[in-house]
Amino acid sequence: MRPNLQDQTLRAACEVWETNPEAIAFVLRQRDRLPDWLHLPFGVLVAGLALSGWRKGHWFHELAIGDRREILGWWQRSWGPGQDLVRLVQSLVVFGGEP
Repeated sequence: MRPNLQDQTLRAACEVWETNPEAIAFVLRQRDRLPDWLHLPFGVLVAGLALSGWRKGHWFHELAIGDRREILGWWQRSWGPGQDLVRLVQSLVVFGGEP
C-alpha cells in the first residue's frame, strides 16, 4: 500500500533528524494515537508542511534533506503553530530513537 501524503511528509520531516526506521515508525504510531479532536488540526498542519515544499517547486517529501531542513527552520522561526508542529515531531523522533 502506498503511503498517503501525511505519512510521506512526516517521514520526510523525521529524516531530517533521524533515519532510523524504528524512530520514524514510532512517530507515525504516535500520530495514530492522537485523540480524535486533534486529528484534523494536526492533519491541517502537516498538509501545510507538505505544501510548503512548493516554495522550492516540489512536495516537501520530494525535496533534498538540505531544502527540508531550510523549510523546517523557517517554520520554527516564523509561525507559532508551525513551531509547535516541528518541536513535537522532533521530540518524537528523539524519543523514538532511544534504545
